[in-house]
Amino acid sequence: MIKVDQWTTIRTLYSEGYGKKRIAKMLKVSVNTVRRALKDDTPPSYRRTKTGDQKILPYLDKIREMYLEKKLIGTRIFEELKKQGYDGSLMTLYRCLRTLKEEQENKACLRFETLPGEQAQFDWSPFDVEIAGEKVRVYCYLVILGYSRMKYMTFSLKQDLFAVIEALEEAFCFFGGSTKELLMDNAGQMVLETRNGVKCFNETFLALAGLYRFRPVAHRVRHPQTKGKVERPFYYIEEHFIKGNSFASLEDLIDKGHAFIREWCAKEHRTTLKRPEELFQEEKELLQSLPKSVFIQSLRKSRKVSRDCLVSVGGSRYSVPAQHAITRVWVLVRHGHLLEIQDQSGTVIAVHELSKTKGSTNIKEEHYQSLRKTPSTAPRIREIFMQTFPSGKDYYRLLLEKVGYNAAYHAQRILDLKAYYPDDAIEQALRCALRYRAASYKTVTNILRSLVFWHSTPPAGTPAPLPVTGQMVRPLACYRELLQ
Repeated sequence: MIKVDQWTTIRTLYSEGYGKKRIAKMLKVSVNTVRRALKDDTPPSYRRTKTGDQKILPYLDKIREMYLEKKLIGTRIFEELKKQGYDGSLMTLYRCLRTLKEEQENKACLRFETLPGEQAQFDWSPFDVEIAGEKVRVYCYLVILGYSRMKYMTFSLKQDLFAVIEALEEAFCFFGGSTKELLMDNAGQMVLETRNGVKCFNETFLALAGLYRFRPVAHRVRHPQTKGKVERPFYYIEEHFIKGNSFASLEDLIDKGHAFIREWCAKEHRTTLKRPEELFQEEKELLQSLPKSVFIQSLRKSRKVSRDCLVSVGGSRYSVPAQHAITRVWVLVRHGHLLEIQDQSGTVIAVHELSKTKGSTNIKEEHYQSLRKTPSTAPRIREIFMQTFPSGKDYYRLLLEKVGYNAAYHAQRILDLKAYYPDDAIEQALRCALRYRAASYKTVTNILRSLVFWHSTPPAGTPAPLPVTGQMVRPLACYRELLQ
């Protein structure tokens, strides 16, 4: 038989729209028990829980005070009771303490409302969403203002502390301020542990709270009804937004989610009987002002750009514009799937989608448009050389055959000639060198000098073509070939 407080809670939750299965799961009772409580309008009769031993009855008030108010442990209470004449066993005391703990935890919850700007509630829930034709596990982050019921929703592929901070900061910026209190659950991303009833929060999360001046409050474990304002909307989001819809990308999901929330906040709320966007006009004036700096920027990581304009993040490499080579940049992961690269001033210079394959190289060709010299790594030099010249593949094979490990060096020096000669002239020189199996950048330079003049004035600071030492003897047929 359930107690009166459980009976009341079941009927209250059901009137608020919770399903029978959800209520049974929340209160840890069977679905049939929930059905009986909803069917029977007469509350169950109260029965006092037996303590198991008559010897402990005279000390119940003192036990309640030491256990519930002073938070003393069982062995300490046992020692104190023995001083006062208790001659029962320790197990009898433990049974009594267990009964008191159950009574404390099973108290019915009463709905309460907060003042404008006083409290916001925060939570997240996983969903399996169809994105670009594939089922993807995403995490829906939701922040709701306690007074107006104004909501902010976003999505991420991660559920780590960084994703939590990103979602909260986006919400505060959307609302135009922060509340004095933030109610949430006991997730390990924020709450590290509980010591003697005191929550120990993550230091980084506390730094966010200090910047936005809100007091973090974690509700009691296994009591989700404490933050019912943010719990219930996830069911509505799943049924009215997630199910039956597909999205082109995560950005598409986020954008459409914002539109969905705007439409929802324009409807009348069943509890307040007013539109959240209407009440928000009253509440936003009482929100705490936003800080001048953005907290998420403090979580950026510094990286050194290589000579070939690549930044290493998470075991993969990503390109940046050529002018940022051999400099330090900031990297920041957004919504668990986008890599944002910033220069030292905080300006975004490149955005990449995070690679799912470790060790991959992710390149955007526009980052190399202004590059006069090729990168310094052999694989990248070979790739650019073969892509630039139609005969590049055959000539690079010849370089490997003739000069071995120095093939990348010769290929790079030939690519340097692009600052002075057009690509078609270099291609013609490579074909000529291939005919006579001459594997050397000096040979290509000599052929170009006899073929054309510079196609443009070299930019300031660009080194002139290296002088060719020694004399090169060619048959007359070679020059006849060049004149055709």
